[in-house]
Amino acid sequence: MKIVVREARPDDRDFLVEFNLALNIHEYEMRKDRDTSLEGADAHLKSLEEEIRHHGGFILIAEIDRRPVGFLIGIREIEPGHFVVEEERSYGCITDLYVTEEARGKGVSRALTEKAFRLFRAMGLNRALVTGLASNPLAEATYPALGFKLLYNTYEMRLDD
Repeated sequence: MKIVVREARPDDRDFLVEFNLALNIHEYEMRKDRDTSLEGADAHLKSLEEEIRHHGGFILIAEIDRRPVGFLIGIREIEPGHFVVEEERSYGCITDLYVTEEARGKGVSRALTEKAFRLFRAMGLNRALVTGLASNPLAEATYPALGFKLLYNTYEMRLDD
C-alpha cells in the first residue's frame, strides 16, 4: 500500500467539501458548536482558500490506490503582538487535518504532515503549529506521535451557561 501526497487541484473541491463535512461531524460529537451542514463545510473551505491566497499556504491530498483518503490545509500565519522575536513570528499553521476512518492507522497523517513540513520549510518557515480539540482523543494521540510538542493550553469559559 503506497500513500501518495499531492497538492490539491480544482477538481478535488467536491471531496474536500465532503471531507470538511466529515471532520465537522466527527468534532460535533465533542463540540456541539460545529456546523454539520454541507453549506457550512463549503463556506469553511472557501474561507481557508481565501487565507491561502492572502497569506500563502497549500491544500494537500493523500491518496491510496488513486483514491482520496485524507487532506491537510497549511497556512502561513504571524504571531500577533511583539512578544515573540521577529524571526520566529511567522509560522506554518495546520488548520485542518482529516483522514477517512478506513485509512486511519496506515501512516496517512504522517505522510501529509511530512509533506506539509517540507512545504513550510520551502516558504522559509522554521516551525509549524497545529491545534486539536482537548476532547479529541485521536488528535491527542496523533499530534505527539508526529513530533508535535505541547505549546499552549487554551481554556474556555462558557458565558451562556
